[in-house]
Amino acid sequence: MKKTLILAGVVAASLVMTGCSKKEEAKPQPDFRCKQKGTLAPEWTCKPYKSGMIVGLGTAPKNIADDYGMQMEEAEANGRTSLARRLETKVKTMFKNWKRVTGAGTNQTYEKNIESVSKQSANQTLRNSRALETWQNPTDGTLFLLMGVDKGAAEKGVKTSLRNEQALWQQFQSKKAMKELDKEMDKEFSK
Repeated sequence: MKKTLILAGVVAASLVMTGCSKKEEAKPQPDFRCKQKGTLAPEWTCKPYKSGMIVGLGTAPKNIADDYGMQMEEAEANGRTSLARRLETKVKTMFKNWKRVTGAGTNQTYEKNIESVSKQSANQTLRNSRALETWQNPTDGTLFLLMGVDKGAAEKGVKTSLRNEQALWQQFQSKKAMKELDKEMDKEFSK
């Protein structure tokens, strides 16, 4: 009888201890899958990539007329712009940052000023660029379009255009755009 009571006491104590112990709550793990406006989306909409291709991502919001053709044209244009930037981008930028402390003791003041001006231009002839993938977000109708050009053909095109008239014209246009940026920056910082 004594053994039975001791055994019953041990069983009861273990049940009480089990009931009182906290269960480990599972912490929510971050979800790193590709999402567009909260909707799971193809990976290429977050990280544009296609093996053997140079790619650019174009997007276009759904328009009020629900004109898919116009939406596709806008996404293609944006994708080609992105693609051109990946092939060649000229960037001119100016960044000013200054800090100053004036006064003494508790009467000190701290000033900080940051100015940043930037302009990017891309001028590239895209031959044989094409839509590789499309996806439309069911949440808001935004169209995602992956534009691409074969990597080998693009590199060959860039190398062979070095001395033709079209390439010289593009260089002239780029220099002109950079001069315009210089003028704008001079105006901005002479105020």
